Amino acid sequence: MDSKFAKAAAATDAARILSANPADALEATSTPGSTADWSIAQLSAIYTEHRTQLVSQARRITRDEAEVQRAPIHDLRGIRLGWLGDLQGHLAIESGILDTCESGLDRLRSAGATVEALTLPVNWDDVWKAWLIWRSALVGAKVKAVMQIKGARELTKAEALWEMSQSEQHSLADLLWASTVRTQFYNAMKAALESVDALALPSAQVWAFDINQRWPEQINGRAMDTYHRWMEATIYATFAGLPAISVPTGFHAQDRTAMGMQLIGRPRGDLALLDLCAMYEKNTTNLLDIKPNL
Repeated sequence: MDSKFAKAAAATDAARILSANPADALEATSTPGSTADWSIAQLSAIYTEHRTQLVSQARRITRDEAEVQRAPIHDLRGIRLGWLGDLQGHLAIESGILDTCESGLDRLRSAGATVEALTLPVNWDDVWKAWLIWRSALVGAKVKAVMQIKGARELTKAEALWEMSQSEQHSLADLLWASTVRTQFYNAMKAALESVDALALPSAQVWAFDINQRWPEQINGRAMDTYHRWMEATIYATFAGLPAISVPTGFHAQDRTAMGMQLIGRPRGDLALLDLCAMYEKNTTNLLDIKPNL
């Protein structure tokens, strides 16, 4: 990646992370990450520089912004993590994924971190339904705008048309309900993060599947009721407006396809989360050298 372009992209990512507009934060999930090929250290340095500039421009330092000046994490001793697993059975997850994530947690434990299983006071079905409303409201309007172009409907994938159809059925009461659920969810996540430094759960619910398969229609015999239910595990950090990053945890026992877990940090705790992941990275050098059999 060109250095100037990469820095501009990273600065854009940082600005998006710092956005106070929930819609902007949610919409960011539909944009491919532009800094994926940068190391944790490089991204952390660029993020720190950009955030410091934002704080300087504001000419004041709030308690949240003061994180820029805090001491970096040099080891994992004393770090506390909350393991969410499959959300007490709410998430359908293929066999072997939770075990692989547990091996990643063991690496953190061996480096001095404390890991404890957490149960959040959250109605996960309501969170999913609220996310669907937000998702279709954001995506559906964009799809509908494209429908003005002649022949667009015939060229649009069925899933996008479904989002548009869903958005047209929402009432103001639906949107208000979804907003209330999202606020309650944010408060629950924030409360959990007062007792731990980060929350962890699988990065994916299924192992890599055949490229010719449109999307998994079932997981362990449980039917997926929408085209994105199979990746439900990825919505929580963004829906709560929290920073998150995925780290590698291991491979499938038979074909060595990769798996990872998400680490979700505190509000505006992006830099602390990058520090934590840098420490994890130092303890997984042997894992990062393994290449999957494709």
